[in-house]
Amino acid sequence: MWNISPGNYSQAIWIVSPTTYAINIHRRIESFYLKFDLTRQLMSSRWSSTITILFTYAFVFITIRQLILWAANLLGYERLDLKVLFPDKPVHCSHVYVSVNIYRMSRSKLEEPTLVLSRPVVYYIEFGPDDYSDPDLGTTLGFLRRKVLCLMKESKIVPQYVSNLDTLQTSELQFSKGKRTLEGDEQFLCQLEVNTGDSISCLILTETE
Repeated sequence: MWNISPGNYSQAIWIVSPTTYAINIHRRIESFYLKFDLTRQLMSSRWSSTITILFTYAFVFITIRQLILWAANLLGYERLDLKVLFPDKPVHCSHVYVSVNIYRMSRSKLEEPTLVLSRPVVYYIEFGPDDYSDPDLGTTLGFLRRKVLCLMKESKIVPQYVSNLDTLQTSELQFSKGKRTLEGDEQFLCQLEVNTGDSISCLILTETE
């Protein structure tokens, strides 16, 4: 028996109550499944009982999360950042498709900007562990820029249209996914919502007289 002094009574209740509460919930779930013939078999062994209880907890958690999302939308809190309550672990990007084209602009602005290539050059770029800046987050946008620039310099098509390819800087490559421009070389691709297998556009910005 515990010897709890009056001064430590509230602290002891704080320690014991959550455990007791969890045990009571666990017992209530077990008794619920044992009431019915259809679900009683799920509690017939230790392993099946454990799996059933874990699935029940997962179902309750997902249901509560969806109810919070539904209530937030109903009350007009569309911008409620639930990632604080339910953080999502980002998944690194393992490969992408990059479509490269050349965007030519006139310095005199007398001519409309045009795309030089009728069909873009498409690169399949796969990232290995040696390319990751972080084992969990993967590769950065800056690494992808440098990788694409190296591939273009080795290409037989792009140098025909870009005379300053040897001195071209990565900042002159404009990357986008859909209608959204990708910026921030220090950002990881997964943080920019670039997922494995996505297609990315790359424009080389050049000027003519």
